[in-house]
Amino acid sequence: HEGGTTCVRYSADGSLLASAGIDGIVRIWSMPDEKLRHVLKGHDSDVNRIEFSPDGSRLASASDDGTVRLWDVATGKPGHVLRGHPRRVFEVVWSQDGRRLASAGDGEGIRFWDAESGTLIKTLHAIEVSAMGLWPVTGRLVSVERSRRIRVFDFEQPLQIALYDAAHTRPVEKIAFADD
Repeated sequence: HEGGTTCVRYSADGSLLASAGIDGIVRIWSMPDEKLRHVLKGHDSDVNRIEFSPDGSRLASASDDGTVRLWDVATGKPGHVLRGHPRRVFEVVWSQDGRRLASAGDGEGIRFWDAESGTLIKTLHAIEVSAMGLWPVTGRLVSVERSRRIRVFDFEQPLQIALYDAAHTRPVEKIAFADD
């Protein structure tokens, strides 16, 4: 990547590696032979986050250009372009079944998308997200706000089902879960 790499992700089975950069390009590599399979172009600015769908067939990329793009991993062809964020998008999370996506950007709340049609399902405003992740045991979306609140959402509805005030003294920037 020219200028630097912003995000790297392995597919769930470890057979693919995707990388994103400030050049607005996403690359997909096969592993372990490290051969470049696809160069995905479409974003007009930095790509901040990439995530493989649970079955590994699609890749979502979130960018400073305000879009989330979906890509076919096998062919490298573009799919839906999810528009609705007025500014940069820095988080994207797939639902467990790969039918939905959640995205977040600068002070814009969380947007829930139908990944099959590319349709916006719902926007939850007034949430300043600093990180999001999928809670694997429950299939629920968890977000952390800059105010250090933790919110739990049902991906299907989508509805907030819990709110916690975290005891952190500094902002939380990442979320990780154990498989159990």
